[in-house]
Amino acid sequence: MLRMLPKESIILWPWEIKGPIEGPAVMFDVLAASHNIIYLSQKAKRLFAVTKNSVFDALERYPDAVLIGEVEDPHLYAKLKDKFISDNAPSRVLAADVSGRDVVLITNNGTHTLSELIDHGANPVIVGHWINIDAVVAYIRRQKGHRIHLVPSGGRDKVFENIGGKLMEDWYCAEATRDLLRGQARDFENDIRQSREFINSVAPQDEDELLLILRLNSTNVVPLCYPISSGIIEVKA
Repeated sequence: MLRMLPKESIILWPWEIKGPIEGPAVMFDVLAASHNIIYLSQKAKRLFAVTKNSVFDALERYPDAVLIGEVEDPHLYAKLKDKFISDNAPSRVLAADVSGRDVVLITNNGTHTLSELIDHGANPVIVGHWINIDAVVAYIRRQKGHRIHLVPSGGRDKVFENIGGKLMEDWYCAEATRDLLRGQARDFENDIRQSREFINSVAPQDEDELLLILRLNSTNVVPLCYPISSGIIEVKA
């Protein structure tokens, strides 16, 4: 039997990445974006991830698309609000009617990190989360060569400025992925407990939301990101 060697990996916050990336990168946005991308990549006709700089281009390019997500800028939100069919809460995304529809997803953090990773040259760009962690590890192990960049998205919102944007639920998921790639044991129960405590300390969530996002291996879907044009990314499962 072929023995799969551990992959070399590095964990960096998005703002710590200075130069080009050769090879794969995995983005982790546990609270919402990664979970929602994994779900929408299966349910929508097509899924496009955008930033605040590309959202209007995407809606013009795909005029029948519906918009899901969040916008921190109130002026930008005012221009977009009629297009939204759901905010970024995982429970409400699950309830949104997206079957057979093109979806444009905009978030304050995760979709911007995806765009940055593509701009840095990462290929492929993978969406990781607790719910697909084993599938992501298996996918990465099939890739040849290259160091793997594991990138916890963190928080760009003003509310997270006091902690430097370091959202630890994203970091814990990146650490767990690194350890699994190395063939090391990981205390997932402790990871989930710490993630829950941290989320509730900085951005308290309803229990229903936490139960959705703090699950292990509920899907084998590994979304991959493909640049369409500047700031517009198609995500395919």
